[in-house]
Amino acid sequence: MIQLVEGLALNLCIVITATYLFSLTYTHWRRETDRKLILMRAAIAAASSLFLTSQAVPLSNGAMLDLRILPLALITLRYGMWYGLFAIMLVFFARGQFWHQFTNQDVAILICYVIACVYRYYSTIESEEVPFRSYLYAPVVIFSGLLIYMFNQKSWDPSILPSLGLLYLTNVLGFMAASRIIHRHVQYLKLTDGLKEETLIDPLTRVFNRRQFELDKPGMREGDAIVVIDIDDFKKVNDTYGHAVGDQVLQELARRLVLTVRHSDRVYRLGGEEFAVYLSRCPEEYMNTIAERIKERIFSERFNTVGRVSVSGGLVRLSAEQSIDAAFEQADQYLYQAKKSGKNRIITSL
Repeated sequence: MIQLVEGLALNLCIVITATYLFSLTYTHWRRETDRKLILMRAAIAAASSLFLTSQAVPLSNGAMLDLRILPLALITLRYGMWYGLFAIMLVFFARGQFWHQFTNQDVAILICYVIACVYRYYSTIESEEVPFRSYLYAPVVIFSGLLIYMFNQKSWDPSILPSLGLLYLTNVLGFMAASRIIHRHVQYLKLTDGLKEETLIDPLTRVFNRRQFELDKPGMREGDAIVVIDIDDFKKVNDTYGHAVGDQVLQELARRLVLTVRHSDRVYRLGGEEFAVYLSRCPEEYMNTIAERIKERIFSERFNTVGRVSVSGGLVRLSAEQSIDAAFEQADQYLYQAKKSGKNRIITSL
């Protein structure tokens, strides 16, 4: 029994260490859709299962006890039946089980795999944000397949019941520890992602801020366009109605900008009452039309309290002959010209 406890404790340590290293491959809290990455993780789970098999503890009746099922169950619950099956097939191929008789543990793997698939289908684990309690219930159900199979063996030996109970308990504890490590790492990524997002979002209007605009500049492509707009006579709004109403105007204007442009475009609040819109992959013949549509969308619908609000702006198409900064400066100059020539207009060279 001491040898069994030591062997399963070693298995448990291997699971915890491997899970921690595995969690470092996560760079984002959302569930991955990259098939190559998921297949790589399934292969890592298969390799972990094989290593755990090599650390199996033999019993007097010839049975080998280890935690080989655990990483395969985790990958099945996390990514679904096909990736779980892929990991299992890798294990069987590596051990030559397709050409030799299956062992009791191998059949138990398949039983636990089927239970894991059913559990995943009927639980909340399949959703993107998984409550940790879903992972707490999972091992109790999944590893019951191990017990079901062992109890139905013709060569069943009642003397191994304590050993089998210890194996079941170690699987459950190992699963909980492993899932907790992954869950905590995913929550950490979610928190840091939220903090990072807050530094790039304008807190008042909830559109991108100047910092995000500067970060996006290197990725802006030739043939795209930038529209820089500024609210006309915004100082009068603040002086007449107060800054609270002025903030409401900024929020409503940002909302209209987002609703007017496409999902592939980006809206930024550069500061004060100045905004920028980046038109991505927009045909040149439509650029001026979209800029005018933005202006009309803002002016045509009355704002609460202040009535109609107009904007002036400058539109520039990005080209290889001009840097992003130079193009932005030109858009700013067009904006200044629009202000000087009567406001409520977009000026461009297109």
